[in-house]
Amino acid sequence: MEAIYNPRQEVEVRVDGIWRPAEIISIDSYNIRETRRGVIQYNIEPDNVRGIHREGRPRERDLRINSQVEFTQGNRWISGIITNTNYAVNMGNGRERVASYTIRPRGLQQPAPQPLALPAGPAFEVHNAFADLNLPKFMTVVRRENNDASNFKDPSNVLEPVVSYINSSDTSLSQEQKTRYTRNIRDSIRQNVNAYITDHPQVKEDTLEVIQFVLSQDPKYKDLYIETFENECMGGYSSGNRQSCTKGMFERIYMANKGTIEGLCFEELQGTSGVASTNAAASSCKPAYLELYSAFVPGSDIDINNIFQKWYNQFSYDAIPEETNPLRNLSVEARKQHFRDFVRQDEAITQRIWGNAEFQRKLEQSIQANNIIFETLSLDAGLGKRRRKRHTFKHKKKHNRKTMKQRKATMKRLKRNVMKGKNKIIRKTRGRY
Repeated sequence: MEAIYNPRQEVEVRVDGIWRPAEIISIDSYNIRETRRGVIQYNIEPDNVRGIHREGRPRERDLRINSQVEFTQGNRWISGIITNTNYAVNMGNGRERVASYTIRPRGLQQPAPQPLALPAGPAFEVHNAFADLNLPKFMTVVRRENNDASNFKDPSNVLEPVVSYINSSDTSLSQEQKTRYTRNIRDSIRQNVNAYITDHPQVKEDTLEVIQFVLSQDPKYKDLYIETFENECMGGYSSGNRQSCTKGMFERIYMANKGTIEGLCFEELQGTSGVASTNAAASSCKPAYLELYSAFVPGSDIDINNIFQKWYNQFSYDAIPEETNPLRNLSVEARKQHFRDFVRQDEAITQRIWGNAEFQRKLEQSIQANNIIFETLSLDAGLGKRRRKRHTFKHKKKHNRKTMKQRKATMKRLKRNVMKGKNKIIRKTRGRY
């Protein structure tokens, strides 16, 4: 049964996977599913909600998840069922709205130790991103692809081979780009990079390997990498001194590969979350690029579908009969949150992985794909084994024509959106960090 919290009650609220102390202020609102249409209406204020078959509006604490209620919409009272209670809480920084499934009584369990937060702000973006890079994995792929080649290594000046390529006839860079990139690399960037390597000699060998890898790729890769690298070094910030710092310029030798791969492998990354698609070999995207990209994304090797299967095996109606299943009376959103908590507690999930935006996007994609199972807690329903209404052949034929027309329109729209997104990714590759 849903817990009901009272004003001034001390509780803990889960924020980014961490339980933080808080104090209840009041019930803020309810999320209610309309009985007739099945649509969820969010954040209905308590004054606009009343229990069905009661005289007057019941006290707020009488309303729980799955309570049958009526709520106002315009001048009408609409019947529905509460799917979640939202509380106003104070976590030391003023009033905030949080869902009931993210609250627990204080003292129920000792809060997990809070990890040290990474510095925030534009000046630290590239440093934080570099800290997320799985460098051993990244260098394993780079060295494998280089296969001991050294024709683009210059131990005395690691960036000089890049300048040589910029001024060669192999590149498709414009003359204006060649002039600007050569000037900025020779007059500013290489001095900072050489200074950093002098102070940190242990990074030199890896850096030479990265330059060797980049200059061994096709012109499309090299040209996009150079454009990304120069733009981010010289225009890393939107105001003040726009140049990146010495450490940032060094780190961008590695990080510019991420933006480059995003530009060349947009469709593969969007469609497969880092796994090579069947047509990758025929495009500018190579399987090795996708391997490298996964090193930039914490948790990219974690199979969320496998974790979902473990969750299903423990909490579905196949595992626990419906009449005794603890998730039976939870709303769909609460079941989804139960799964998120299950993922968070998996031994493979570190704080850095959990806090990564790309991992969270992948997690939410998995939840959306399994939405019907969260609704039914049944794999049969999830596989589309619901009972269907019988139709006459004439009706079915008409329905099929309409469905195909809708599918074609949807595919055209999706294709347009993908192309827009692809162009946007390529345009915004510069200045990503």
